[in-house]
Amino acid sequence: MISMFLNWLKPWRTLKPSTEAVISKRPYLSVHPNFLSLEECSHFIQLAQDKLQPSIFAQTGDWENKAFVHARTSSGFSFKEHDADPTLSAISERIAHLTQTRVAQGEPFHLLHYNIGQEYKPHYDYFDPAQENADFYLQHGGQRLGSFLIYLSDVEQGGETTFPKLKIKIKPQRGLAVFFRNLKPDNSLEPRALHGAAPVIAGEKWSVTRWIRLNDYYEPPFPS
Repeated sequence: MISMFLNWLKPWRTLKPSTEAVISKRPYLSVHPNFLSLEECSHFIQLAQDKLQPSIFAQTGDWENKAFVHARTSSGFSFKEHDADPTLSAISERIAHLTQTRVAQGEPFHLLHYNIGQEYKPHYDYFDPAQENADFYLQHGGQRLGSFLIYLSDVEQGGETTFPKLKIKIKPQRGLAVFFRNLKPDNSLEPRALHGAAPVIAGEKWSVTRWIRLNDYYEPPFPS
């Protein structure tokens, strides 16, 4: 209880990384400026901008009803055939090398677009085993070991990636990559990996995420 109160008192830090750095060891959190070039960022956006759909909270497991939740107000697109695109395939290789994982452990890239006022409230990327339908997700590659987030655009104001338990905000910068682990070193769930996307105040925000599983990932047969 005392540690929670002290964390509440601790001021937030807003980071604008200019060099590669490890920001936190628990959870492991690192930043990588200029991971993508301007052309690569534009390529992602061009591939997805005509295919965006309102985001759903996939972790509910409610694929039959595809329930929308107020926690996530962006629009998005998942690249089902990312390996068919040479540019995306090359980026997948670079992510695997940097995170010391295999390309096969990565889920398809998931792109998000936020307009003014849109946000993603604090949440976890891992699957809570106590959650309904968690087994459905876990059987297709195991738990989400880590999250690799890349900003595809600058944001005029707002849109920071927030880590409430670390009191850290990361300002979006085009090409900047953020990698953090969702699990502890023993692969148990890491509660300090709570994170969110602050509301965009001015401009718009484009980002893409690749979730990395403990084992090789394969696409589950979602209902149409």
